[in-house]
This record gives sequence, structure tokens and C-alpha cells, in this order.
Amino acid sequence: MYAAGVTCSNCHEPHSLQLRSNSDGVCSQCHLPEKFAQVDHHLHPVNSSGARCVNCHMPSKNYMQVDSRRDHSFRIPRPDLSDKLNTPNACLSCHQEQTNQWATDVLRRKFGAPDKSHYGEALHAGFFQAIDGEKKLSQLITDSTQPAIARATAVTLLPQYFTRHSAQLLQAIAQGNEPLLSLALAQSLDRVPAQFRPALGIPLLFERERITRSLAANALGSLPLNNYPGPVQKQFYTALKEYTASELFNSDRPESLVNLGELHRQRGNSSQAEVFFGEQLRVPPVMSLPT
Repeated sequence: MYAAGVTCSNCHEPHSLQLRSNSDGVCSQCHLPEKFAQVDHHLHPVNSSGARCVNCHMPSKNYMQVDSRRDHSFRIPRPDLSDKLNTPNACLSCHQEQTNQWATDVLRRKFGAPDKSHYGEALHAGFFQAIDGEKKLSQLITDSTQPAIARATAVTLLPQYFTRHSAQLLQAIAQGNEPLLSLALAQSLDRVPAQFRPALGIPLLFERERITRSLAANALGSLPLNNYPGPVQKQFYTALKEYTASELFNSDRPESLVNLGELHRQRGNSSQAEVFFGEQLRVPPVMSLPT
């Protein structure tokens, strides 16, 4: 939906946050009922719960273990991946007495087999460090037809394979102009071997997005940069100040105090690191929202 230009306010009234229409009316703003609100598409009796768009494409899921919400990834059900990747699918959330293979067979008889692999397969290979993970992640990253957020997730997983091929791909990302991929590289830069980190991290110091610059500076914080040109050193210290300012702003959170302590430890400031680590220990272990 996001890739197609849909924003929150297309479905929700921005002031009341309520849906702009009841039932499937929100979906039919773009998706013609004559095509999609038909048994031939949803495979369920008209006006049944299975005929509703959201029950197949926005099934309810629990977030933070307690809050049930509609899944806003708007996925096409892929029960064929459930056995392979151990992922849920909307079909069996209702048809609990059936199997993933049953749901797969029903959809294939009606719509045919999927015409290409799913990015979830590459991410699954990366998460579990499969032998072919580097190849699958690289293919996903370079496939511009895939969602940018999925490609960026693949970028965060690629450094664990760090080879000549993956190093070249990450270098292209560092010098490229895709902000989400650059951010993903900055987030995972500390998992790149130290001797290769400057080649990937220095271009990120000059990114337009402050979060990318600051995360890159933090990942480079333990490395000597004194031999680099003056503009690089200046940009590094500017980005490092941005990182520090962000963590100080959020220093009521224990994780920010840990981040500050770790930054000072890496840079050899032991006494200052001890201050932040000690302050973190004094933060209440359970932080509740104000009533």
C-alpha cells in the first residue's frame, strides 16, 4: 500500500482517527467491488466473515503481547510458505481444523502457483544463517521491485556473511541514494569487521538523514580517524555530537544510558562510561506511563 502511494489518512480521518467508511468501504475506495467483492475472488459466501477484505489481508494479531490490532502489512495469504518458514497465514486463523497444504491447494486451484519467490524466504535464510543466505539476501537487496523495507532488512542481515561479494554490495549501498538502505547499513555497521568499517561508514557520515549520520558515527567511534582528511574528521565529530544529543534527550530510558556508556567505553573514556552505566542501574526496572 505504501509503495502504491497510500497513506494513513486515505483510510483514517486524521482528526478523529476513525475509518473513513464502514466494513470494506475503505478498501473499495481503490479496489473495485465489482472485481474484488465477489465469491470468485474471496471464495466465501457473500456477507460472511470470510468475505471481508480485512479478514484475509489484515488479520488481527497481538502486538506487545497484549494489544490485538489489524495487521497493516496488507499481505496476500501465502499458506505455501507456512510449513517452509513457520509463518502464520490468514486462512488457518479461521479454518483451524485444516492444514497449510489444504489452504495451499485451494489457492493454487483458483489462482495458480505464485509467479515468483517471496522476500520472506530470503529474510528467513538470513535470520537463520543458511548456507545460501548471502545469495538470497543479495538478490533481494538488488531487486528494486521488492518493498524497500524488506530490502533494508536484508541489508541488516548481510554483514554476517561478509565476503568480497557482500562487501562490494554494501559499498554500493553506502555510496547510493536509497535512504532506507543507507539507514539499514548504518544500523548494522558495527557488525562489519573493523578494518572495513571506515570504507562503508564514512560515506554515511555525509547522508542527509541525521539518524543515518549519527548511527554511522557511533559505529566508527572506536576507530582512529586522525589520518583522514579534515572534512571527514569534521563531519564525523558533527555526526557524533548529533548521536550524543539524541541519546541525552532520551536519557530517561536505560537503553540510552547504556548506549552513552558504551560510546565512552569504546573511545577510552572509562570514568565517563562508568558514570552512565551507574546511572542506568539507578533507573527503575519497571517504568510505567503517567496516570
